[in-house]
Amino acid sequence: MKPAYLIFIATCMVGAALVTAQSKTTPPEPASQPRWEYKILYEVLPSNDLSDKTDNLTETQFEKASSKALANHGNEGWELVSVTAHTSGNAESRTYYLKRLGR
Repeated sequence: MKPAYLIFIATCMVGAALVTAQSKTTPPEPASQPRWEYKILYEVLPSNDLSDKTDNLTETQFEKASSKALANHGNEGWELVSVTAHTSGNAESRTYYLKRLGR
């Protein structure tokens, strides 16, 4: 009966050694942070000044063109993060900040 007892103890010791060895392996790497791409778009709004004949778009046409451009960027995976408006004299402009996951 002693040999069976010794075999049992030896087996337990080997098992404990294997469990200890497995717990000392390197831990899994933490999930990496996402990498982002950024894009900045500038847009000059049509002038409300009637003496300025350089603008051929009405405000409605301009808004539709802006929406279409943003939709196209959205289809490419870009997400609109922020918009800032700027005014200088009669000139108005917007800056669009976009981001997407890096490719």
